[in-house]
Amino acid sequence: MFVRSPVPGRARARRAHYLSAAGLFGILGFHVGVWAVQLAPLSAGLGLDPAALGAAATAAGYTAFIISPLTIGLLAQATSLRLALALLIPTSLAIAFLATRWPSTSTPAPAAATIPSRQPARAGRTHGARSQPDSAGNE
Repeated sequence: MFVRSPVPGRARARRAHYLSAAGLFGILGFHVGVWAVQLAPLSAGLGLDPAALGAAATAAGYTAFIISPLTIGLLAQATSLRLALALLIPTSLAIAFLATRWPSTSTPAPAAATIPSRQPARAGRTHGARSQPDSAGNE
């Protein structure tokens, strides 16, 4: 797997390179695996088919991939690179805050009219249960 190098430091650097590449591949694969399983419930909650949601997510990702470096570069030319990169922190925090406010895709709670009543089905007393008074005050 590893080719023996005549220079001892090169073998160590090559091994570190392979290990870091494998680690990054594992971390990024885990990241994709986490959000990929959430696409089906999200598409059902939004009323989209999975292909349309995948296309929208891909378009948003590619747009951000192209626009973000351009925006940071223009800001760095106008101000400084430190300030342009520092603006990523409040932007990330704002996105995280808005994500907590995003409507959930879970099923809504049943309406009050659909909750079954706990009163007996027959009129009168059954098995010692107390009957509820009606609007006139009669039991």
